[in-house]
Amino acid sequence: MKSLVNHLSHACFTCTDVEATRHFYECVLGFKVVHEFNNDRDELYGIYLAIGQNTFLEFFKGSISDDRNGSFRHICFAVSDIVSLKAELEKLNRKVTVQRGRTDGTLQMWIRDPNGIMIEFHEYDSQSILSKFQK
Repeated sequence: MKSLVNHLSHACFTCTDVEATRHFYECVLGFKVVHEFNNDRDELYGIYLAIGQNTFLEFFKGSISDDRNGSFRHICFAVSDIVSLKAELEKLNRKVTVQRGRTDGTLQMWIRDPNGIMIEFHEYDSQSILSKFQK
C-alpha cells in the first residue's frame, strides 16, 4: 500500500513560558518562529517554529503535569490529500472532520492511535499561511 503520509510535520508540546521557549529555540538553536498563536485579546499563547526540511515544533502555554505524557501533546503528519486520507480512515469506522486551523488556515483533522496518542494531519494548501514554508 502506498503511504498517504509525506513526512512528520511537527511535534507539539506544552510550555510554561512562551517567551522563554521562543528565546531558547530562536536564539540558542537558530529555529525561526513562523507563526504566533494569539487569543481574541491579542495575547500570545503559542508559537510554531521552522526547524528545516519541512519540519516544525509547536508550543502552547499551559501547565505541565506529571502524567505519562508530560509536556507532549501530539504529533502531526503532513499529507498531500487530506480528503483521501479521511475516506481511508472512515473505511475503518473512524469519524473524522476536516477543518481549517483558526489562526493559520491549514486544513487539519485529528485521530487517536490505538495507544491513545493524538495524531493531527495537515494539508498545506494555498489558504494555509504555513504553505510558503513548505518546499
